[in-house]
Amino acid sequence: MIKSSQAANDNCELESINLKPAVHRRILNFLNEAISAADLEYLKPLFIHDHEGVPIHDHEDQTVSQNRVLDHDIAQKIINYRDLEYPLGFRHLKELFSGDLLNSGVLDTLKHHLGEFNFGEWFSLPSESQIPRRGSMHQGDRTYDGVIHAALLHTGSILFITADETTLLWNPEDLTPASFQDPRNQPHTMPEGYSQLCGHHVFLSDGRLLSLGGGGYGPNPIARWGYKFDPIEKTWARTSTPMSDSRWYPTAVALGDRKVLVACGHGTGEIDIYDEAADRFTKVDLDNKPFFNLYPGLHLLPNHLIFYSRTGWGSAFRELLNPLQTTGGSDEQSAYFSLTGANTGLWRDIAPASPSIADRTKGMSVMVYSNTPPNARVLVFGGADPSTNNTYEVIDASSLSPNSSWSAPIPFPDGEHRSLSSAVLLPDGNVFISGGIQGTNSPCALFNPQTNTWLRAAALPSQRDYHSVSLLLPSGKVMMAGWQNSTIEIYSPPYLFHGSRPTIAFAPDMVRHGQRFNVETPDAESIGRVVLIRPMAVTHQTDTEQRVIELPFQAQRNQLFLAAPDGVEPYSMAPRGYYMLFILNREGVPSVAKWIRLYSPSWHAWFRIGRPDQDVPQRSVVWPVSRNPERIDIFVIGNNGGIYTSGQTNGGVWEGWHPVGNPGAGENVPTNSVVSAVARNSDRIDIFVVGHNGGIYTSGQANGGVWENWHAIGNPGAGENVPIRSYVWPVSRNPERIDIFVIGNNGGIYTSGQTNGGAWEGWHPVGNPGAGENVPTNSVVSAVARAANRLDIFVVGHNGGIYTSGQTNGGAWESWHPIGNPDAGQTVPTRSVVFPVSRSMDRLDIFVVGNNGGIYTSGQTNGGAWEDWHPIGNPDAGENVPINSVVWAVSHIPNRIDIFVVGHNGGIYTSGQTDGGAWEGWHPIGNPDAGENVPPGSVVSSISRKPEQIDIFVVGHNGGIYSNWWG
Repeated sequence: MIKSSQAANDNCELESINLKPAVHRRILNFLNEAISAADLEYLKPLFIHDHEGVPIHDHEDQTVSQNRVLDHDIAQKIINYRDLEYPLGFRHLKELFSGDLLNSGVLDTLKHHLGEFNFGEWFSLPSESQIPRRGSMHQGDRTYDGVIHAALLHTGSILFITADETTLLWNPEDLTPASFQDPRNQPHTMPEGYSQLCGHHVFLSDGRLLSLGGGGYGPNPIARWGYKFDPIEKTWARTSTPMSDSRWYPTAVALGDRKVLVACGHGTGEIDIYDEAADRFTKVDLDNKPFFNLYPGLHLLPNHLIFYSRTGWGSAFRELLNPLQTTGGSDEQSAYFSLTGANTGLWRDIAPASPSIADRTKGMSVMVYSNTPPNARVLVFGGADPSTNNTYEVIDASSLSPNSSWSAPIPFPDGEHRSLSSAVLLPDGNVFISGGIQGTNSPCALFNPQTNTWLRAAALPSQRDYHSVSLLLPSGKVMMAGWQNSTIEIYSPPYLFHGSRPTIAFAPDMVRHGQRFNVETPDAESIGRVVLIRPMAVTHQTDTEQRVIELPFQAQRNQLFLAAPDGVEPYSMAPRGYYMLFILNREGVPSVAKWIRLYSPSWHAWFRIGRPDQDVPQRSVVWPVSRNPERIDIFVIGNNGGIYTSGQTNGGVWEGWHPVGNPGAGENVPTNSVVSAVARNSDRIDIFVVGHNGGIYTSGQANGGVWENWHAIGNPGAGENVPIRSYVWPVSRNPERIDIFVIGNNGGIYTSGQTNGGAWEGWHPVGNPGAGENVPTNSVVSAVARAANRLDIFVVGHNGGIYTSGQTNGGAWESWHPIGNPDAGQTVPTRSVVFPVSRSMDRLDIFVVGNNGGIYTSGQTNGGAWEDWHPIGNPDAGENVPINSVVWAVSHIPNRIDIFVVGHNGGIYTSGQTDGGAWEGWHPIGNPDAGENVPPGSVVSSISRKPEQIDIFVVGHNGGIYSNWWG
């Protein structure tokens, strides 16, 4: 009998612990299910298996020793007391306190072993935060509720496709009803649109979600299109072309080259390939695998093959009759697929399926990467057949052949039968398995595929079955919803109870394939693992796109030095797109994720930008300017001498061309003139041109408003105008200042400027290069600002020499001096353009075409001596370029330069240099103008509106204006 004071003290201790109901139940089950004292001394282990399903008992002692709970004496007393006083089992832990068998120390031990530290924890959102209804929940005699599809967007929101056939956004960081928002439009309300329910979806390289097929609760012949959701604009848009046929329950897989494979969903396994750049579908010709599965489990392997894992949903029409029945008609023969051409592909079977092979219809498959062999394994869990759905299988998919085969079915250590279960890959490498069991408080599990060990996890409070969705959140938690259920549940894995979380102080927003990059963290010395995880887009438990990629790293002070997955096309290990970056400490505790866009820039398809004035003269210069990171404006002279502009915002559709008034007493300007432009700040553009009378004119636009009236900027050259078709080269050294440069009729070099939008200053000469002589009147003075208060200008003199001058802090112009001679010591053509670019505040590079048509460059660092000229190879099949060509240069990131030129054959070529290293080989950038090259001597202009993106512009043979972009 317990003394009253001791009992009171223990009751106070019990009340102060605030034991959570789920943990309380787990402890009671542990105590009540024990048969002997030994069952309370240790947690009953879940066996470790080998790949053939045989328990590895050698590891059992080690597993047991790590899970000791109670010593023998207290364990025996609890068994005796329970069997005597509570033969049906304890109903509450206070009954053990009353029996003088439990104190706070023993309770803490039980709580540690059976609490959140080892099992994790589920949390159900409050009833007022249930998934709202937007449309009808009734389909015939059925009632549907909740959601059926879920995709984690790189904005942090989740896009739901709900059971009422609408789409909805949810912010998992906000647990209030206000966290649910409607997109700006819905696919089913668009012209000829339809419900996205029962389609499939995959993320594109730019973070948009591509939803394919669907059409509702049954096959729909109009469900032939793809719909793209933009997470930033929160809008849906339809693809430009349809698929080869309608699809219902298809599977989509993102390939590594900005393409998406779409399979099945109807019929006998047809495949379409979606080209993200062209926004169109192409049917793949193949006849050798007519399998009937819906939502087939397809995985993109590191060696670019597509592996079929045997999971799927059987025959469509049998599914309609009874979604839960064990159906025939599925394909049990695993195989791998490869594209053999642009429109052809081939399936190859692995080892033939035996008659006794487990039916994995309604099973779930995941692919697990490893940096050590085997590098890629596919795991299949459960299924519809109760005789085999208490097992799982594994296959090494690293190097498939016709002899590859699955392991024998391996029993789930907890003995559960799972059909329509969910499997989520976690940052620590474990697979979290939940749902698919008929009942509430169903067992969940954590599987470590590297060690083949299983751990119990907190029971799932509600039933999640057919139409369930489960996905990993940036918090490291797991969300679960669906199955005729409007609630959302959040699972916190055990690692969130193992101590404080490491933090990411800084990580880059964008990383190229193969790039070395740094992550800043105050916890660098404690980090044991860094991973990239592709966000999930799941429906009907199916998301075969899951991938966790471990990155090698080195830690030093507050920095982690990492390398992104390799840059070998077509990037099957990690396709382009957004990923969550997690850092984990050595205890396996993850940080909150940082979103990173993994990309490999490439050139896209050329496209035509409308038609100003029935196109423009050949070889016209299209002058681009970027006033902010999301905006480009371009300017050109039309066939009628009119000045025209177009623009593009956020990479969207180019606006229609419109004229910008007429300078020169209301007249247009000479055709083949050049309209130059400059953005002095994010809201202001100024443009410049020489009119028919040789006058210099300017106009401007502020905040995207109306263009100002043209006005003249005085006359350089002793009051005279300048030669028509002269370049007026503008430069902005800071947000309040513009300087312009031009050659006068006397061959003198002149400049004027404007500060704070005030009056233009009087023109004044900038000395004379070339032994004191002026320059040819058809020369071009180019200019660049390397810093806020520094200008450098360049020109070719009468003798063909290249000269430069500079000005610092608005002071006197420095004396002109020559910059050597390219082309074996010879000079360059007198009308050559010396194109300058500043890759950093301390570095200038210049480019010019020599008398032999060779392309040459020189540079200067920290204002020092100019380097010797050297050639940059030869584009156009080894030949040089026309001597009147312009080499246009752009720097889109610090210490990187890209240059563009048109060759003798009219091909458009580019080369680049990073960190001052060797120049890359020249390569062509496709052909605009209906597949033809452009006129030799054309100018390819370029601009970088933001890091890692370049836009280029050129006029084709037909006078059309064409653009391409890299990024």
